[in-house]
Amino acid sequence: MKYLDAIKAVNNSTFSFLADGNIRIDNASIIFKNFAGKPTNLNPAGGKRTFNLCLSPEFADRLKSSGWNIKVRELDDGERLFYTEIVVNDQSSYPPKIYKLSEFMGKKSMVLMTPDQYFKLDQDNLVNIDMDIHPYTHNRGFEGATKGYLKNMWASVESVNDFGGKYADYQLVEA
Repeated sequence: MKYLDAIKAVNNSTFSFLADGNIRIDNASIIFKNFAGKPTNLNPAGGKRTFNLCLSPEFADRLKSSGWNIKVRELDDGERLFYTEIVVNDQSSYPPKIYKLSEFMGKKSMVLMTPDQYFKLDQDNLVNIDMDIHPYTHNRGFEGATKGYLKNMWASVESVNDFGGKYADYQLVEA
């Protein structure tokens, strides 16, 4: 997703604090997806699954005042993109539940993904994302010590009608 598209998409997002301290985002906008945990400049050894959640300026201010590490990217046209990194920790005692939703020829499906399937989200065009984030404050004694960990996510994939459903009636059989 391009930065300007991410800023526009944030206008359709709803951010709320839940009674249990978690955060809910409806129609989230995300950038820098790395659900596969591939090595990157900031994650040279790889293995760390992350994405960046785009925030409204108001919600970014609220999180920053609560000790979150909020990043700001100044764009050439004067717009500012606020975002924070979210960790997808599938190694914890409470791994996230990630549901992938798709539709093909009127048939809707929802799959609870396993960690070995997360990489597919890096390739998919996600058109709607709802999620719950669990904040965790690291005891490091510096500003920005609170980090978000994905708790639940429902990700709708763009509907693709390759060949107009020509092969929709065939059953897929594993070889």
